[in-house]
Amino acid sequence: MENNRPLHVAILTLPMAIFLFIPLVFLTNINLMLFPDKWSVVGGFLDALLLPNVFPRYFHFFNASLTVTALFLFYWISRKSFPFEEYFKKYTRYDFQKRFYSIAFACSIAQFLFGPVILFTLPNQGLGMDMILTILTGAGIAIIPTWYLWKEVTAKAEEIGKYFTRIAVLLSLTVVFMGTGRHLYRANALAPHRAAMEKNTEAYLAQVEQAKNNPDAKKEEVLEVTGASIWDTKCSVCHAKDKKLVGPPVLEMQEIYASDKAGLIKWIKVPGRKREGYPPMPGFEGQISDADLEKLADFILQMK
Repeated sequence: MENNRPLHVAILTLPMAIFLFIPLVFLTNINLMLFPDKWSVVGGFLDALLLPNVFPRYFHFFNASLTVTALFLFYWISRKSFPFEEYFKKYTRYDFQKRFYSIAFACSIAQFLFGPVILFTLPNQGLGMDMILTILTGAGIAIIPTWYLWKEVTAKAEEIGKYFTRIAVLLSLTVVFMGTGRHLYRANALAPHRAAMEKNTEAYLAQVEQAKNNPDAKKEEVLEVTGASIWDTKCSVCHAKDKKLVGPPVLEMQEIYASDKAGLIKWIKVPGRKREGYPPMPGFEGQISDADLEKLADFILQMK
């Protein structure tokens, strides 16, 4: 089987495909963790895989990996201690150096295409001026090592490698800014959910303390559910009475559903997306009982 080239290619391709699938699984699940509002509508891995920014992030990661690998291999074969001539008879060291630099350059150019696609496909609840400025700063820095890569690709054999240290340092700095930008996006996107979690936890602890202090009280009295309590724990983080927060104000809900309480309940159970500029609302079907939904709808429509 020494000369069975298809077999050799297949043996290399299969593990490569498996290894490439692993980061796709990782990125899909990490991406879903950013958007708790999607958890009630995503039915599994394939659904999560189809969220609009999964594949742009994956290809962005893939290009970054190829760039880093190509630069590392350039460094490895460029060492004086590397016995290049012992391993390769048909190629010169310069042939490989130029090839690895060409891969790094092409992938860096591709990043300037995938980067904006990622930015435009990200749900807007995580976008903030701090995050955008950080990402743009990183992209601006990345222009310089990309230019140096081009100079290296077109350099003569005796000059190649002149800018390697600058490229490595500047691309590392780019990674720092991009990583910081992603952290800021995560913080912005999860902020309302963290606030809701804290509020729900406080309400639960208050109920626990009330139950401890009133051991003889009926459960219904201690844990009485009202439209206002549901609003406080489920809705108030994203909605206010007369101003836009994450979602539209109560006054707008009252205007739309003034004579359609059933429609409001249906929307709370399985919401969609009515207008640009607002993130999709998470659904509450199965999370709030029908009786409690009646209380919540009454509270919303009667709020002054």
